[in-house]
Amino acid sequence: MGYNIAGVKTFEYTKIVGIENIEFGEGIIIDDFVFIYAKNRIKIESYVHIASFTSISGGGRLTLREHSGLS
Repeated sequence: MGYNIAGVKTFEYTKIVGIENIEFGEGIIIDDFVFIYAKNRIKIESYVHIASFTSISGGGRLTLREHSGLS
């Protein structure tokens, strides 16, 4: 289940809107109940964990650096 993105583990209740605006690294985990709305460019570098119930939205650019977490 989840999205079929190389190097990214997602789950059944992960929701990503605007996936074409996101650049993914490898070894990324995006938990259930995460909502990402990528209206503009988002870069998620390698080995990032985005924890359950996290929401990323807005009109700006965002980079999540390697070996970081967001919850």
